[in-house]
Amino acid sequence: MQIAAAAGRVFAYMSDAAALGEWAIGCRQARDIGGGLLVGNSDLSGGPLYVRIKADAAGLLITYQAGETPERLTPRVMARILGAPFVANEKTTCLLSLIAWRTVDMDETRWRAIIRAHEQEVLAIKQRLENN
Repeated sequence: MQIAAAAGRVFAYMSDAAALGEWAIGCRQARDIGGGLLVGNSDLSGGPLYVRIKADAAGLLITYQAGETPERLTPRVMARILGAPFVANEKTTCLLSLIAWRTVDMDETRWRAIIRAHEQEVLAIKQRLENN
């Protein structure tokens, strides 16, 4: 998704633990419970979702480790932000991709719900960053 915001600003927003609960349908109202671990409410499962954010500023890459318990976190989603040569002016525009991995125990219905949720999340991220 093309976003009218600098890559660094998008990276900062996507790696901000406080912002996760604003856009992540699977982790609404995320709050820090210590040690870099967040917990939020999942619109998809109805239960809690635990998340740890691993941010690589040099690569503009963020991995979201997620799980239904703090002990069972796995890399489930990755955000990648791209500037030049993929956009004309990386100071004002970038590309954001969300990549999700389907776990072996995830049925087709849940997987389809996650795909639709990510489509909505990217639109929400774009709206927040372009209008604030």
